[in-house]
Amino acid sequence: NMDKISGLVGQKGLDAVEDLYAAAGERVGDTLASSSSSHSQPHDLADAVGRRSKSFAAQVGRRVTRGESSVALASDTLRDEVLNSVIMAEASARDGIPGLGRALASARAGAEGRLGELDKATATYVPLRREALERVHDWKVRMERKYLREAAAGEDRHAAEVRAIMNRDKQSKNS
Repeated sequence: NMDKISGLVGQKGLDAVEDLYAAAGERVGDTLASSSSSHSQPHDLADAVGRRSKSFAAQVGRRVTRGESSVALASDTLRDEVLNSVIMAEASARDGIPGLGRALASARAGAEGRLGELDKATATYVPLRREALERVHDWKVRMERKYLREAAAGEDRHAAEVRAIMNRDKQSKNS
């Protein structure tokens, strides 16, 4: 029954203590009744009740004292943890701001450098593209001329053969 007190607070705690006192009184009465029936000597009721009450009060006092010290220790621990967390969060925030500024400055410098490189590449891209297209066009024209020269020789031969056949046909008709 003593465990009832350890976790209780307020009016519920007082009600539990009253219940325990009532239960203790009943047990004392039962103990005295059973001991007086088994023993022939009379007992002093006030003395027995006083000893039981004193023992009960001592146990309750020890448990309350332990509970108070546990609550105080938990309160101190919680206060220390919260304070340390706040200090660490503030220090982290203060340390993080300059680091973030440096990171942003570095990223900005890197982006500006890449943008400059891109501008240079773009400026050289147009003339290079024009030069490449001119070279490709020249190669294409040369290849077409070569093909036409080769094809022209074949076509000239074919035309000569056709003329020769036609001339033979004319001569055979005339003769």
